[in-house]
Amino acid sequence: MTVDGLEARGVRVTYGGNVAVDAATLAAPVGRITGLIGPNGAGKTTTFNACNGLLRSSAGSVHLFGRDITSASVADRAQMGLGRTFQIVEVCNSMTVAANVALGLE
Repeated sequence: MTVDGLEARGVRVTYGGNVAVDAATLAAPVGRITGLIGPNGAGKTTTFNACNGLLRSSAGSVHLFGRDITSASVADRAQMGLGRTFQIVEVCNSMTVAANVALGLE
């Protein structure tokens, strides 16, 4: 199955001997809102970080628009259109309103 969007297949992330994510598979097609829910500690953030390249998975693959990006750098993934925002609800007081809004584009 190829998804026109983001797809993770059997992603596994370990920290030392501890398995944080084991065989995660998900699809986020273009044009649809896709959610990933679960309790604290379930591996949601780790899964996102493996998809965007901040973490390397020890198994599985990540595909974007049908292209395998598993070994691509964070910067390369961003150039292909895969981005991530962080849940920061504070503004940077030393920056202008426009600069704070533009920070979301980064």
